[in-house]
Amino acid sequence: MPSDESRWCLIESDPAIFREIIQTVGVKGVSVEDLIMLDSSLLEQYEHVYSLVLLFKWQSSEQASPLGTVVKDAPVFFAKQVIHNACATLAIMNTLCNYPEQVELGPKVQNYVSFCQDLDPEMRGSLLDSFDELREAHNSFAPHAAFEKDSAAPKDADAYHFVSFVYRHGHVWELDGLQDGPLQCREATDANYREALVEVVQRRIDDIAAKDTAGAAQGISFSLMAIVDDPIAVLEKKIAVLRAEEKSTAALEEELSELLSLRKKDKEANARRRHDYNAMIVTLLKSLAERGQLEKIVAEVQAKASK
Repeated sequence: MPSDESRWCLIESDPAIFREIIQTVGVKGVSVEDLIMLDSSLLEQYEHVYSLVLLFKWQSSEQASPLGTVVKDAPVFFAKQVIHNACATLAIMNTLCNYPEQVELGPKVQNYVSFCQDLDPEMRGSLLDSFDELREAHNSFAPHAAFEKDSAAPKDADAYHFVSFVYRHGHVWELDGLQDGPLQCREATDANYREALVEVVQRRIDDIAAKDTAGAAQGISFSLMAIVDDPIAVLEKKIAVLRAEEKSTAALEEELSELLSLRKKDKEANARRRHDYNAMIVTLLKSLAERGQLEKIVAEVQAKASK
C-alpha cells in the first residue's frame, strides 16, 4: 500500500496495468502496448502513435543531462512530477492530455485538462493528486507484501523513471516530469514522425546506457511501451466497413479473435495481481506446521540455497 510519504503506491510496469488504469478513468479507443524492439516499422501497424513511453534506470541529476532544449512556453501539455511513486501514470497522462481532440478522453480526464489549461506545470502535477479516480485506479494494483516491514527497497537499490515522447506541432518532445518544461528534441512531420520518435528515443537510450556504470544490469535496464489507437477498435471499424461493402471479413475476424483472447488473459492477470494471497499462504504454512512437515521443507530449501 502507499507509504506515509505518498498517497500513491509503486506498481508493476506492465502495459496491461496501464491500459486498465486509463480505461477505468474513462479513456476510450486507446491502448498501451509493449514494444519488444525499437523499430519504426513496428509502429506502422498502428494508425496513430500518440507517444513512446520509456522506462530506464534513473541516474543522478549530474549524469542525466537532457538531449533537447527546455521550452517552458511550448504549445504542448506538460505536468511536472511532484507526486512520489506516480511517474509512470504521469507519463501516460502527459501523453493523453496532449490529444484532447484526437482521443476520447472521457469527462473525468477532459475536466482535468480543461481545469489545467491556465496552470503552470507544477500546479498541474499537484492537481493529479486530487484526481481521486485516477489515484484509486493506480493504487488498485498495489502489491500485497507478505511482510510489510521487509518490503521497502534497500537504500542502494536502483531507481527507475518513466518519460514519454510525443509528436506535436512539428516537433518531437520529451516529456520528463523532472524537468522544468517539455524538451524540444527535433523537427518532424506527419510523414516521418514515427521514424523521428524512434531516432530520438534511441539517442536517449544510447546516452543513458553510456552513463550507466553502477548497479545491476548496467546499460540494459530499459523497457518501452507505445500509446496507440486501440487495435481492437480499429479492427472492429474495418470489419464493419467490409461488411457494409459485402466483402470477406474472415482474416480480420481471426485477427480480432486473437486480440480479444490476449486481452482476456491480460484481464485475468490483472485480477491475480489485485488478489491478496497472504491469507492463503499463512493458512498453508499453518497446515504444514500442524502436520509436522514445515521444518523439513524449510531445511530442504535452505540446503538447496546453500549449494
